Amino acid sequence: KKQEYAPHYEAYEKGMSNIKIGDPAKAVELIISVIKSDNSPLRLAVGSQAAYTIREAYTKRLEEVNTWFERSAEAD
Repeated sequence: KKQEYAPHYEAYEKGMSNIKIGDPAKAVELIISVIKSDNSPLRLAVGSQAAYTIREAYTKRLEEVNTWFERSAEAD
């Protein structure tokens, strides 16, 4: 990592170290049950924070796709 980013990285790392969301044993159970299922996803968010963050990101992306859908289709 670059020296100029070090203070920011250290602050981020310190902040993240205080987060105590999730249960590792439950995460393992979830992952194993999903792997064994007949319909396992390509990607799996493990934990509520991961699921929330990913859902928010994909929602924003889908909104952008929908906004530009008609214009995008003009290239056909």
